[in-house]
Amino acid sequence: MATGVKGRARWVLLVAAMTMSAGLNVEPLSPDSLKEHVFDPGLPWLVVCLDSRKGGHKQHTLEVVGKAASTAPFPGDGKVGVLDCWAKLPSGKTAIDRLGLKETVQPIVFSVVAGKVTQATPEALSGLQKGSKKQPMPLFPMIDEHAKALAAFVAKVSEIQVSTIASDKDLGKCLKHKVCALVSTVRDASKKQKEVVELAAAKFRRVHFAYMNLGRYTTTLENDVMTRKPTAAEPGLALISKSGSGFEARPYSEGLMGAGLEDFIAGALAGEGETVQLSKAPTVKWRSKGDTTKQTRPEKTKVSKPATKESPQGAMSEKERAARERQRRQEMDEAMHSSLFEDTDDDDDHGDGDDHAEELDLDDAAGDSRSQDRDEL
Repeated sequence: MATGVKGRARWVLLVAAMTMSAGLNVEPLSPDSLKEHVFDPGLPWLVVCLDSRKGGHKQHTLEVVGKAASTAPFPGDGKVGVLDCWAKLPSGKTAIDRLGLKETVQPIVFSVVAGKVTQATPEALSGLQKGSKKQPMPLFPMIDEHAKALAAFVAKVSEIQVSTIASDKDLGKCLKHKVCALVSTVRDASKKQKEVVELAAAKFRRVHFAYMNLGRYTTTLENDVMTRKPTAAEPGLALISKSGSGFEARPYSEGLMGAGLEDFIAGALAGEGETVQLSKAPTVKWRSKGDTTKQTRPEKTKVSKPATKESPQGAMSEKERAARERQRRQEMDEAMHSSLFEDTDDDDDHGDGDDHAEELDLDDAAGDSRSQDRDEL
């Protein structure tokens, strides 16, 4: 690549110009450390591709990016960087090729959140028509409008996603992430518990958090991994990640609401703490009536069936029929009020109303951008 000293100096000047634009703090990104600096930490990044071979973009682009980064709802922990996308990565490929970026949209701007790449396109920002190689569609025809759209775009792909485990499919999606954090509860998590989980998910974006209600579901993790049984006040936590042909789990021995949660997660991500080796993927299923958990079903009051001399064998007296009817009605009432055994018609879909999707469909709907998870560059 014929960049030379002059090309590199020109690129550095462009970074400085962007930093001065709207007082924006922009970090020049090195292709050699892109994975460690941008992908691994998981924080939201908005990256602008600059080409050191040609110079750079017009001030128009810098103004849009600068306004977007200072416009709500751009993430508070979001960062902005510039990258020479035509320079070689450690893999020997350019960022354009390795990340699947499309040159039919100019300028090339993409987000990186929790290792996932999503390119900004006119379709994603404003529903404009697609461009072509001969006639690229300008990404920012209007500064103010598209600065707001770009800020909303980054906010959308940066949303904290906490899913709910209700099937093997849901659990499998969580296990596809670098680290799956299972928050075990005995009932639906409280508002305060959700706040704790969301704060942890925002801090550790490469960790995917998911709730598992052990009052409704049972899992193969309960005996070996979830040794600390959750209570209504203190949900449990276990971090699970891929290890060779199986998995390894790190159970949290303290309560989720305690002060040591972040230290535990940080230590686990650094490889600290005891692990439980799993030879195969864990499973989850609806808890049958015979299973017992912290959230137990109230004991039934059994109605005896007194034998009567007046009634022949096999026949019931009027009192027996009345007692049988009372028992039947009591069982119906208990079934309706027990969340433990509430089994709805749409149990296959589990009808929790939660979004279990791990990936945003924004780019698939637009048809001109990609969302990918890159562990190796």
